[in-house]
Amino acid sequence: MPLKPNGKIDAGALPPPAEPSERATREPPATDTERVVAGIWAEVLDLPDVGVRDNFFDLGGHSMLVHRVRDRLAEALGHAPPLLDLFRHPTVRSLAGRIDGGERAGDAFRPDMPAAGDRRAGRARLGAVRARRNRPDGRDGTEGTR
Repeated sequence: MPLKPNGKIDAGALPPPAEPSERATREPPATDTERVVAGIWAEVLDLPDVGVRDNFFDLGGHSMLVHRVRDRLAEALGHAPPLLDLFRHPTVRSLAGRIDGGERAGDAFRPDMPAAGDRRAGRARLGAVRARRNRPDGRDGTEGTR
């Protein structure tokens, strides 16, 4: 790596990035879900095409674009996978497989699962239980407020 006198990398002295040689052997999407995911990624990343083994983040994706992908998936599929799935499944094939049926039995993506906002009430109740448990007298501080 070319270095500047201060020890940092000299980006100006680096050669231009090579065109990926795997582009010619890129595997096209095989299922409808893979085609939808690949099309959305290509559109969001402003690329001509995306193969099923391409990694979203290696292609230039980042956390802000993940939100855009999720919104487009919601429009195209009628439901959006959890954001965490977009990070855990960074290839077209793995994300499409997760959407279509999960990685293993009982682990399928379920569009009927509550959204994160729907779980807030449960967290609030849990917070009250924890507060009660942490008070020396066992009360939650709401006595006499009813």
